[in-house]
Amino acid sequence: MLDLANPRHRELFFKVHQGLPREAPGSVPITLQALALTTTPTRAHVLDIGCGTGHHTLTLASALPGAHVTGLDAHQPYLDVLKSGIDAKQMNGRVEAVLGDMRAPPFPDSTFDLLWCEAAVYVMGFERAVARWRQLLKDGGYLALSDLVWLSNERPQQAIDYWASYPDMTTVPNRQTQIASLGYANIDAFVMPPSAWTDEYYDPMQARIDMLKRAHPGDAEALAVLDASGEEIRVFESSAGSYGYAFFVARRLD
Repeated sequence: MLDLANPRHRELFFKVHQGLPREAPGSVPITLQALALTTTPTRAHVLDIGCGTGHHTLTLASALPGAHVTGLDAHQPYLDVLKSGIDAKQMNGRVEAVLGDMRAPPFPDSTFDLLWCEAAVYVMGFERAVARWRQLLKDGGYLALSDLVWLSNERPQQAIDYWASYPDMTTVPNRQTQIASLGYANIDAFVMPPSAWTDEYYDPMQARIDMLKRAHPGDAEALAVLDASGEEIRVFESSAGSYGYAFFVARRLD
């Protein structure tokens, strides 16, 4: 059993995740596929909400060379990694890392041409986030975000049990209905391929778990924590096709 209130469990959990290429499904081509569904001004102001270590923040900045891109996250160590990436890519002055809560973003209304959020909207709840963030957009601005969705009515019990922690999880059509009811026009939505889960997320995570297991031979507690850390991978492998990540792109209506 994984108990993040237990200091040892928490330490092992972060060892599993620290330094992975991604902390959720996705890829650069998927980010660019979603971005291509938007039409942003040459000097767009872009906000990446829940940016984490800034993987997609820097991808957006590279794809939009005239834009000013802000990465917002509540975890300073993630932002420190983003700042290193900004320095390495010589994007100072055009990309910034801001510490803040997605529930109360520290920006004036009507500031941004594009709001971006990959795999973090669950923190706030989909409808609450989409409604709250709308006021940050300029009229006609775009919202692009990815979220976990059910893809089939045939849902293995193990998947239902595992994702019970996200009771708001629903289907792509239901999400689009919610988006439309909150003052947006749906542009498009697409489901990420299985490779978005494995190539830069689950495969490196499993390799890390295997390495840590070899470092803790005979340590029953550590091995149990590491097994629990990999449960998400096992559920995905045995529930293929019943759920996935979808990208939603919409435009604020005046």
